[in-house]
Amino acid sequence: MNIVYPILFGIGSILLIIAAFTHRSSTDLSRYGIKTTAKVVDNIPKFDNDGDVTYKSVLQYRDEFDNAHLWSTKVSSNPPMYKTGKEVEIYYDPSDFNRIRVKSFWGLYRATILLLIFSAPFLIISIGYFAYYYSNR
Repeated sequence: MNIVYPILFGIGSILLIIAAFTHRSSTDLSRYGIKTTAKVVDNIPKFDNDGDVTYKSVLQYRDEFDNAHLWSTKVSSNPPMYKTGKEVEIYYDPSDFNRIRVKSFWGLYRATILLLIFSAPFLIISIGYFAYYYSNR
């Protein structure tokens, strides 16, 4: 048996396990976190080496004690994800004010979906090889 396919299976399995943990984390935050409305106060430009610009949205929200907090999105885009002044629903963890997710499908499950997309080829190729290898023994 070729050593490459068990390694591919291992990589795919690790990505799948990480996807399960990120899904659980997002689901727990949406279930047990505090839902509130945040307002987009700024879009910070970010320049790459070619001079192209993308924008990270900065959101301001208030916790349950009416304290204001700022948080910037992890993803930058052009055009900006949200216009300045727009209100966005978010979930946050009251014990960790940096653990925030925008209340949307991609806001909650983007990491999970990307990890599943990356793990699928590794698993499909390695499982296909194992099925072929063991059926022809």
